[in-house]
Amino acid sequence: MQRQWSSVAQTCRLLACLRPAHPEGRLYVDKKRWHVCATPRILPNMAFPEREAGQLLAACHRRCCICHRSCGVKMELAHIEQRSETCDDGIENAIPVCFECHAEIGLYNPKHPRGRRFSPAELRLHRDQWLQICRERPEALLDAPVVSDAGTIERLIHEMEFNLEIASQSAIREVGCPFEVTQFERAITDGTYSILTGELRKKLRTAYLMMKRANTYIAGLVATTPEGNAGAMASNRAQFAVADALQSIKGALDALSIPRG
Repeated sequence: MQRQWSSVAQTCRLLACLRPAHPEGRLYVDKKRWHVCATPRILPNMAFPEREAGQLLAACHRRCCICHRSCGVKMELAHIEQRSETCDDGIENAIPVCFECHAEIGLYNPKHPRGRRFSPAELRLHRDQWLQICRERPEALLDAPVVSDAGTIERLIHEMEFNLEIASQSAIREVGCPFEVTQFERAITDGTYSILTGELRKKLRTAYLMMKRANTYIAGLVATTPEGNAGAMASNRAQFAVADALQSIKGALDALSIPRG
């Protein structure tokens, strides 16, 4: 699919994004509409300008523009308009948010009957209103909540990272540590799982199905006497189950990751 830019400003931004490391991308002119066109693969993952990003973070006092929590280093600048669609890394396209709100912006399933996704227009209003409060009513900062713990998505990512380490150690002498599934079950209970995109839910289901199956074999290995054929069979089943879960965990973790910058 081709992307088109019809304004001089957008064309300049596109040209600034080009890198030799993306040989499969190309620029050409659509002579019928006189648009500069490009294939999507030429667009690298760039960050917002460092100086302007620092000024924006200072202006919002490192508080999320959506939930208003004080975040400290647990803060990110999200793209209001998706970068894959606009190639816009200008600071006007940035909104400071906490990890959890960033996840809700990027991972929410728009087809889900519950809830409403964030629109670019709403995100701009959240940002502009909060920055106005910070400028004109600084006393409101005293009442803004502080991030005391990780949100559901962040906890789920940490659990998956831990499970990835377990799956990476599938040698016979390394098998024995069960996979963690607490945060996945918590995401189901608090409703976070239900509002994720269908593709992400499918990858999570597959990964945790394989991890729970491996846990069954690990429990059997622990309960089996290591000597003899029974011990060897239990060890092999556990080893293969742990190794088989590796790719599904990687796929789910990649799907959970939000584009940063």
